[in-house]
Amino acid sequence: MSLNILNLNVGINSQFHMNLSLQEVDHLIKSLETMSQHDVARAREMIAPGVTNHSQLIQRLKDYRFRLT
Repeated sequence: MSLNILNLNVGINSQFHMNLSLQEVDHLIKSLETMSQHDVARAREMIAPGVTNHSQLIQRLKDYRFRLT
């Protein structure tokens, strides 16, 4: 199964295809959920590189995790 993530920082719908293990997905979810609100806000406001819709990315990873199990 491959994970399709839309690049939310760019107006173009570019997709990346990856095969991630359950452990890798869990690690990514934990990392995103423990990001500081300051870092999340900086990414959202495009002050620092990152995903502008943090919650959507976490949900997509959780959905992917569900499909893996």
